[in-house]
Amino acid sequence: MGPATHALHIALAYAGRVALATLAQCALVLGPPLLLAAVMQPVALRSEQWTRRLVGERAHWVAAGWLSTALHEGGHAALALLFGHRVTRVKWFDFHASDGTLGQVEHQYDPKSFYQRAGRFFIGVAPVAVGALVIALAARFLLGVQGPSGRTVAHGSPELTTVTRTFATQLGASVHAVGRLAMALHADRWRTWIFLYLAYVGGSAMRLSGSDLRSAGAGMWTLGCLLLLANALTLWAGTFATSLALRVASALALCDAALLAAIALQLLVGAVSLAITHAAAYFRARDAALARG
Repeated sequence: MGPATHALHIALAYAGRVALATLAQCALVLGPPLLLAAVMQPVALRSEQWTRRLVGERAHWVAAGWLSTALHEGGHAALALLFGHRVTRVKWFDFHASDGTLGQVEHQYDPKSFYQRAGRFFIGVAPVAVGALVIALAARFLLGVQGPSGRTVAHGSPELTTVTRTFATQLGASVHAVGRLAMALHADRWRTWIFLYLAYVGGSAMRLSGSDLRSAGAGMWTLGCLLLLANALTLWAGTFATSLALRVASALALCDAALLAAIALQLLVGAVSLAITHAAAYFRARDAALARG
């Protein structure tokens, strides 16, 4: 093997390590929250549809829709400002929107700025973080329930076992936290009902639109390229970038638990609304049949 071939083999091996480390870091940090957020989208949509069918669109809007929309748009606006975008218009909520757009944030950014381009990911998913924060704060101050400890695998190896063990640890801690939260709910306490209301609103605010997902996808591409470059420049010195990803994943354990709680509550509210709607329809049909008979 000549020197050139040997150097090429070394370069290719290093490029493979860089690619593997980048994928592992993305999976460690974004895997659990993105998985739960993906589950949350159809659950929240169906729950909202079934609830509106039961109580009526106007009643649902007055009770919760306006607040969840305002939280959703507020998350977009706050992160847009944080990442240097120029916010040109914010529609917090509009029940009578002719185009069906209940809320909207219009913003502009410099496409030459990697910081602003990467920020599109965080702006797109900001409502998920805002909704999770509302649920976490409500649980802490209304029910006295704190989130998971956030401990993850302590090693910084970018191997598949590290990713899977971290997934299992984080999701297990989230399930345990939601179990503690369920045990703290008592129907005879007003704090429980305020928490359930805020958790429902926070969960509804997490639902992302198509434009949100497109913005997040574009920003994720930029983030991935920047992370790939960072690993190419630093991986030779050690796996401290993966260790940092593990610490970030640990910090996001609270978001995972809040997402899981929101999914459970949206499922419950949707199921109850659907059951009541079908029961009411059954009794109306039975009464009508008795009246005709």
